[in-house]
Amino acid sequence: MADVPNGSEGPPLSPMPAADVSSSTGGPPLPPDTDAAASEYRGCVDSLPPMPAPDVAGVERRGSGLFPSDGAGQGAPALPRLTGIVLTGNSQRLLERCLASLSFCSDLLVVDSLSTDNSLEIARRHKARILSRPWTDIGEQFTFALQHVDSEWIVILDSDEVCSRALADEIVRALADETAGAPAGPRPEGAPDGYYIPRRSWYFDRFVKYAWRRPDMLYRLFRNGSVRITMSGVHQTFHPVASFGHMRGEIVHYPYASFANHLEKLNGYARGGAADLAAAGERGGAVKAVGHAVWRFVRLYFLRLGFLDGRAGFILSCHASFYVFLKYIRLLDASWGAPFDHE
Repeated sequence: MADVPNGSEGPPLSPMPAADVSSSTGGPPLPPDTDAAASEYRGCVDSLPPMPAPDVAGVERRGSGLFPSDGAGQGAPALPRLTGIVLTGNSQRLLERCLASLSFCSDLLVVDSLSTDNSLEIARRHKARILSRPWTDIGEQFTFALQHVDSEWIVILDSDEVCSRALADEIVRALADETAGAPAGPRPEGAPDGYYIPRRSWYFDRFVKYAWRRPDMLYRLFRNGSVRITMSGVHQTFHPVASFGHMRGEIVHYPYASFANHLEKLNGYARGGAADLAAAGERGGAVKAVGHAVWRFVRLYFLRLGFLDGRAGFILSCHASFYVFLKYIRLLDASWGAPFDHE
C-alpha cells in the first residue's frame, strides 16, 4: 500500500460497530498476484537480507508476552504484550518476510479480505490469529483490527513492508526500558505512548531517497488506544493522541511488483483522489489536469532532486505526475457521452 500524497486529510473515522468474524473464503475474490509479476519481482525480493528475530537472549516470541525464560532472567519484569497487525488481501508476494520480521511480537493478528491465494496458509504458518472481513476501505479494516486487540502495545506493518532487525531490536529495548524496575512499578516519567518510524522504499532498481515522500515517518508503534485514524483518498494515516517519540530503525517498503502493478494501483489511487477533490468542490478539466501534472513532475524531479535517484527517480516522477493528471481528469467522468444513434 504505497502512500501517495493526494490531498488534505479527512475527518477522523468514528468507531465501527463490531463485525462478524468468520473464516469464510467466499465472496468476490481480489485479483491475485500473477506468477509473471512474482517472477519479475523475485530479484528485488531475494536481495533482501535475512530477517532473524531480535538478538534478545531468553525471549519467548509467542504467547502471553515477552518473558525472560533463562535462569539468569528470572525475577525480571515481563515486557508489555505487543501485537503485530497486518492486513491481507491476496498478499502472498511478501507476506512471508513481513510476518517473519514480526517474530518478536507476542501476538500476530492478520485481518484478511477473503484471499484466494496462499496468504492464509502463510499466516497460519506464522501462528497468526486470522480474522476474515470483506474489504470496505483501509481505514475501516484497521478500525476493525484495533477492536480485536487487547495487548498493551501495537505495531502495524503493511503486507509489502518488512520490519528491519535494527527496528525490531529497538522496539524490544523501548518496551524493556518502560518496564525497568519493579514489575508493578510506575511508568518512567515522560515515556512516550507511541513512536514514529522511518520508512525506506524501493522503486525499480534502488531505494529512492529523493523522488519519494520524505521524510517518510509513520506512526506505527503505539500504546493501545493512543491512535487516531484519518483517510485521504484510499490511504489511511495514523496520528498520535498523546506523547510520542521517534525510532531510528527502519521499515523497509517494497510497494510494487512491476511497472504494470504500479499502473494498476495508480487507477485506484486516482479514483480515491478524485473523490476527495469532488468532495472539496474542485472542478476538473484537461488544462487543470495537465497543469497540476506538470507541476508535480517539476516538484519531484527537479525541486526535490529526484534526478539524483537516476532512472528510478525519473520513472517514479513520471508515474506520480500521471496520477495527478488522472485524478483531475476523472472529475469529468460525469460528462462522458452516452451511446447515441450515429446513423
